[in-house]
Amino acid sequence: MHITARTTLTAFAAALTLAVLPGCYPDNAHKLGHNLTVHGVVTDAGTGQPLAGAKVTLLSNDNYAPLTTGSNGYFQFDNVLQVDNLLVQYQLAGYLTFTLTVNPTLLADGGFSLDGGSFAGFNSADGFDASIALSQVLLQPVSGVVYAGATLAGGAQLALTTLTGTPVYQTTAGSDGAFTFPAVRSGSYLLVVMPWDRDGDMLADTQYFSQALSVTPNTSSELTHLAINLGDVQKTVVAGSFVSLNRPYPITVAQLQAGVSGILQATGGSIFLTFGAEVDPSLTSFQLLQFEAGGTRFSQPIPLSVTWSHGVTAQLTPGTTLQASDAANVGYQLRIVSLRFADGTVGITATPGTYGTINFSVQSLPTTLANPTPALYLGNQLTATQAATKAVFDANTVWLLDAKNDFVFDTIPNANWSSTNPMQLQWPGVPGAVAYHLYMRNTTSPGNGGVGTLDWIEQTNVTIQATDPNQTGTLVATFVSPWSLGLGSSPGIGPWAFGNHIQFAVATQDALGFIAPIDSSKLLDTADTFGGLLTSATFDPASTFPYAVTTELGDTFTKALRLTFSEPMLTANTPTVTSSNARITVKKVLASAFANGGNPGAALTSGTTAFLSLQLNEPGTCTEVTVARTATDSMIVLRDASYFTQGATSSVVFLSAAGQFILEADGISAVDVATNTITLATPLITGVNLAQGSYACALSGTSTTTVGSASGTTLTVASANLFAVGDTVLFYEPQGAGAPVADFGKVAGVDTTAKTVVLQTVPSAGHTPASLLLPLPPFGTEFVLRNSQSLTLSHDVVGSATAQLIFGGPLAGILVGDKLLIDADGDLKTTADQVQVPVTQVLFAPTGTPAVYSLTVALPATMTLLHNKSKVIFLGDTFLIAGTKDTSGNGPLDPHRDQLTPDGLLY
Repeated sequence: MHITARTTLTAFAAALTLAVLPGCYPDNAHKLGHNLTVHGVVTDAGTGQPLAGAKVTLLSNDNYAPLTTGSNGYFQFDNVLQVDNLLVQYQLAGYLTFTLTVNPTLLADGGFSLDGGSFAGFNSADGFDASIALSQVLLQPVSGVVYAGATLAGGAQLALTTLTGTPVYQTTAGSDGAFTFPAVRSGSYLLVVMPWDRDGDMLADTQYFSQALSVTPNTSSELTHLAINLGDVQKTVVAGSFVSLNRPYPITVAQLQAGVSGILQATGGSIFLTFGAEVDPSLTSFQLLQFEAGGTRFSQPIPLSVTWSHGVTAQLTPGTTLQASDAANVGYQLRIVSLRFADGTVGITATPGTYGTINFSVQSLPTTLANPTPALYLGNQLTATQAATKAVFDANTVWLLDAKNDFVFDTIPNANWSSTNPMQLQWPGVPGAVAYHLYMRNTTSPGNGGVGTLDWIEQTNVTIQATDPNQTGTLVATFVSPWSLGLGSSPGIGPWAFGNHIQFAVATQDALGFIAPIDSSKLLDTADTFGGLLTSATFDPASTFPYAVTTELGDTFTKALRLTFSEPMLTANTPTVTSSNARITVKKVLASAFANGGNPGAALTSGTTAFLSLQLNEPGTCTEVTVARTATDSMIVLRDASYFTQGATSSVVFLSAAGQFILEADGISAVDVATNTITLATPLITGVNLAQGSYACALSGTSTTTVGSASGTTLTVASANLFAVGDTVLFYEPQGAGAPVADFGKVAGVDTTAKTVVLQTVPSAGHTPASLLLPLPPFGTEFVLRNSQSLTLSHDVVGSATAQLIFGGPLAGILVGDKLLIDADGDLKTTADQVQVPVTQVLFAPTGTPAVYSLTVALPATMTLLHNKSKVIFLGDTFLIAGTKDTSGNGPLDPHRDQLTPDGLLY
């Protein structure tokens, strides 16, 4: 049904004249007033369609019965007496109730039409169009999650109440802390959460929570992701009507007993005190007295009525109006005569002369000074070569970095800002301030199930530069210590651990002693945004199985690795370890665990140390025989069977633990990598015994090269990249039709460009182009990981893709593919002039005169190295650590310190 206006509604003044003859009186009120018709149509404000069933009530002296609109939405009241303003009320389920005023001097009635039908308007003197468009009630959900620190508050009781505390909607949080009020009418509410029992012992563990909430049409998206963090129970006064207190909220029982002072701004009405834990009202009582002469004379107790809300908020209503006072000589004292909490804890005993006191004056709050915004002070954080430009927060340390993100004071926690070397703050001086107060608080969590507070705590022993009322320069505060206030998680874990934020605030104090309240818009917020820092790494630490030291012969062996981090690491992700050198590969991680600094397997609240058992492999062809074998045996159990391939032409050379040749076996009928077993095509013959700890070497594979020719000690090979000065090798002529020729020796020189390997001794005669050169493990023991080495340059080097780094002699252990750390200025703390480059060529077997020993690398064209200044470090068997998540939630570790060498150095 469609409604259209027939004419524009107008309003005009109607002059009404009543002629009353002397001595004539009307016989009813209608002869004195003006009679008119009140009529109209009720429609939907959104669609314009008429609304049937709407209740229309005329609130007048005639007491008309309410009308109900028909299908066309029309209503009509006739013969209405109008001697005063009339009220018309409209009501319909699902719509907002509305009341319209009919002004007796403003009448308008132009009539209206409905779908072609017409409702004639009454003339202006006797009709009033009271049509109305009603708005639908907006019902929208209110939902979110209730937390208690790091815990989801499953089963918490919630309600939406009126602003005076009457419950309107109630619900219970699910086991995951989630709650929903599915259909809430628009309006202003208090969202309350009753004290919650975390551990099921029938005692509340969190405070009563209350938050104002406005439900309006434009807030629907904001009201479905509410996050409520319940504060842990505190047996303190967490809020109240008093301001400018000499102690900030929360106020402890001990502080109440020592005496608290402040200001009450209102002279009438009630005084409110809110406790951080449920109180037993029957065993808690108060007194209110007036004092004179600075508290030496007290009046009789002023009558005081007390009512409680939710067992936490006391409303104290004095029987008389409180008088303005000056605090110094005349004021009031509120005494907490007895205080007992709902769990039975006695805060203040009902003993004469023993009570908590709040002395207060009744006066207007003085104009407080503005508060400054604190910032980090880095002005004196410098060395002879570096200056701090930023501070980054770790769980327990504040690292000081320069403009290039290098550590100014290295990675020693106590040399940076830490519990033993507190922070420094600065802020602009405020005119009129004679003192400043520094506050700190946790903002997101009291710490991993800890019992820390989320309230502001003042650090009273901070050192602040002296000031005077006229000073407006910068002030510096030293010895700023969140650690000393016990902020964050449990002690030792760190203020910023597990995502906790620490906020800093500064409050000014004027000459009269008034302290400005904390300004939430002038805070310094700090949080851990720094990836976990690897502070130490140790191979083969003395520890428990499977992280204990073991000795395994051959090219495959295990190493235990202990990694210590600068902060707790989330134990869901263990470190990923990869090799960054040419010799060692990490085959797999056999076991991993976190610990709190001790042995793996300790009870964890956080993990600062990771243990890993790594299976490593050196390039080679030999592996350990782990089970003794004798004649007729054909199944050989090995440390690592992956070197061998099945086939009639596959050959195995067996060596004793001391390195003597035993025999060559030709043909392998089966290889089982799962059980590390190979089956020889022909069983061992009589007189051949393989002891546990002897070696089996494959004569084929990527670590074996052919020898094309031999000239004295110099062998020309297919690839010299497999060998380094000092390596043990086997120069072997396969058995074939004749006797095998086996020469064991050490490498004296390598030239990867000429593809030559120089042995320390001349090999035996009898070798042919079929001979092979094999790298061997050290006999009788396992490989020792290569430590890093500082190399001494003999010449200056200009950067190029084939830069030659020249040294005074051959360097042991360096292979093509190994990494060098090169620092142009020789200061390893600064990284802008550092590169890590792989070795591309080794020239440690020179043939020219004079001999030149060099390593070839790709050095940036912009880099020049000066001998006697620049540093070149061979990183040895280096490993990269990645993938562990630290408490800041960052995935990667810090790029400064994610690489380690066996000698414990970090790069």
